[in-house]
Amino acid sequence: MFRHSARILALGLIAVNAGGCYPPEIRGPVTESSWTVYRGDAARAESADEHFAEDPTPYWTAGTGRGAAASIAVGDSIIVIQETARRLTVLWRDSGIRAWRANLRGNGTTGPLIVDSLILAATGGDDGRVYAFRLETARPEWDEKLPFATGPMVVDDSTVYVASEAGIVVALDLWDGEEIWERRIGARTLGGLLQVGEKLVIATEDSVLTLDMETGETVGSVEIPAQVRAPAAASGGLIVFSSPEGVIFALDQETLELEWSTELGEASFGGPVIARDTVFATSISGKLWKLGLDNPSAPLSTNLDIAMRASPVPIQNGVIVTTLAGEVLRLEDSSEPTWMVRVDGPISVAPILNKGVLFVVDGRGKVHTWH
Repeated sequence: MFRHSARILALGLIAVNAGGCYPPEIRGPVTESSWTVYRGDAARAESADEHFAEDPTPYWTAGTGRGAAASIAVGDSIIVIQETARRLTVLWRDSGIRAWRANLRGNGTTGPLIVDSLILAATGGDDGRVYAFRLETARPEWDEKLPFATGPMVVDDSTVYVASEAGIVVALDLWDGEEIWERRIGARTLGGLLQVGEKLVIATEDSVLTLDMETGETVGSVEIPAQVRAPAAASGGLIVFSSPEGVIFALDQETLELEWSTELGEASFGGPVIARDTVFATSISGKLWKLGLDNPSAPLSTNLDIAMRASPVPIQNGVIVTTLAGEVLRLEDSSEPTWMVRVDGPISVAPILNKGVLFVVDGRGKVHTWH
């Protein structure tokens, strides 16, 4: 779902130095494939089929200056980080060397996306905007104002969809930023958008709505048992949400009927992920939770006793979790990690494991990699 056909960017990227000048081009074609869904897929578990080395080796570390607003976007040759500060940073995937950096209006609020030769980003605040940068030139193709833009964003065919905290959802033309439609849903939202079939899913403080992607019209609405502040996950005909109130619940993708609701008894902030018919979540007290997607009545928890905010990362040989203290751990069947490293905390966004390389952004904005 998240990878389009690779294409060759014949112009090459341009590196921007700290002074903002443009040195000579970095020569050579760049092969890039698209990352069009936040965290790789709608289940938020793009890494589920990845195998992480039993004894991983440090690869490279690179500083971006500030922490990441959300999980990074990963291409074949680059990775993209939307900083919490007003910057978008592109690094070469194989070295961590900066390809370019762009200054934005407003602080980062969501993860970037890569769509063919465009990089999409959004910022919050009164002057929040949606941006499309040309990958080859590091220059904006277009930008459109959307105060308090939030994420995740959604891209479908030639349209990008973005929500604001104030409850405005807009559809913009991918290539020129022209507005296609705007809808006001009349309530505050913090969990961003999710695409399910031909519909957009968005949660307010007390409801979940579905919007027709072509027109923006509301086609479904249901009250929910708890407030949503993190991105939802979709798989197996269900949409799963977590809550800072300690509730995880699932709705039917078609009818929005409440299929199940489970009380964890403690806050979960990072958002759920779904892999192998299991819902994974973390809680602030330091527990990793596993719930059956179709039978969540007996959730299993592993108590690490270290506060966690970021979503877990299911992989083929276990689960990777990160802590506010800065630990990165791989777990298998017990609370004793089979691998652990420490970086600067707090780690607040989920790592990505892609093609055998683990990317972790620490609390100081450094990107750490292992393979």
